[in-house]
Amino acid sequence: MKNAIYYLLIFGLLLISCKQSTKTTSDEIAKATVADSTQTTKAETFTYDPRLDLYEADKEVITQLGDTLGMKLVLIDQEKGEAMPWHAHPLHHSYYFYEGKRGEASEDGIFWMEFDLPFSLSGIGGIGGVEGTEPHSGAVNLDETHIKCIDLDIYDRSEMETTKPFEYDPKKDLYNLKSESVKQLADTLGIKMYLIDLQPGDSIKWWNGFNHPKHAVFVMEGGKIEPSLPTPPGGAPDVYVKTGTGAIRNATEESEKAFRARFGKDVYYIKNIDDHPIKFWFTDVYTEE
Repeated sequence: MKNAIYYLLIFGLLLISCKQSTKTTSDEIAKATVADSTQTTKAETFTYDPRLDLYEADKEVITQLGDTLGMKLVLIDQEKGEAMPWHAHPLHHSYYFYEGKRGEASEDGIFWMEFDLPFSLSGIGGIGGVEGTEPHSGAVNLDETHIKCIDLDIYDRSEMETTKPFEYDPKKDLYNLKSESVKQLADTLGIKMYLIDLQPGDSIKWWNGFNHPKHAVFVMEGGKIEPSLPTPPGGAPDVYVKTGTGAIRNATEESEKAFRARFGKDVYYIKNIDDHPIKFWFTDVYTEE
């Protein structure tokens, strides 16, 4: 019980979940859980303030990774003594703290609490029908180990650039793939967040084609990969993903027939051919109904 209380205190004081409005659109929405990917909420109002835009915040701490399709992707990287910038989020956002050891946090700048980070913290903002978060700061790093967090702010869920309407097929959903390499983090409000963690020699085979709605991807740990590409004359070039890179992408979809026609029978979606783990973070964003 003490551990649970300790966890909740840290979760609140860190503001990792970002202080939320208590307004809800209904009792049903207020009780939405990570088990329901179809549940969505609509903001009554949200006024964009560029002064509170995390994407435009202190470049000593913030790395801009993408600003397109109604979404903004950043990496927060705090050295010892650095604080997270003062900011606010729109109605929906996802975040994942994947590195750090010790810090301190305060909601009002007067009462402070030190905390340890022996675990990864993640979540999807917007539960309960909030209208965006109140302006807030965040943790101050107290350790030589950097505190690192990837954050996706979603300003327009409906904006997509596709040649045809995106059609969801659960059989082609990477989040649902039965693989030890896929780590599910959160599934709520029409947003899915997950990791692809490939150990040396591990691969994800994809026989039924694949699809994504619009999504963000971030490389937590890069390395050399073998992708599903035909081998050109003279041999295949080295292909690798770089640590700390990320992007926002359009919806993608490929039929099984087209997939097999391009790549043949025995193919990989991706394979780790390096000597260390390769890790990706994904957030898939579905349009509101």
